[in-house]
Amino acid sequence: MIINQGGTVLDSFPEKDSFNKGSHPYLHNHLGPIFILHDGKTDLTPFRKDPDRMFTLFTEQEFLVFMLKREIDINTCPKPIPVLVEGDD
Repeated sequence: MIINQGGTVLDSFPEKDSFNKGSHPYLHNHLGPIFILHDGKTDLTPFRKDPDRMFTLFTEQEFLVFMLKREIDINTCPKPIPVLVEGDD
């Protein structure tokens, strides 16, 4: 499901320094650019309390509901901030 939606499955949590502060998903401008799907058992307090609001956290069920709602908030900025810091792949 994650890969089908354009996501990547990682072996560890992403480092915030790899991403630009102030960036947002194009179709979900109200959310942080890094979506973390989790089992609901892991302590994600540092991600929840991130002052830059870089992380959007979902359990698998929450993500399914989010995808099915199809609520769109388009980033209308003429020059959106890229999610990845330049030079990262």
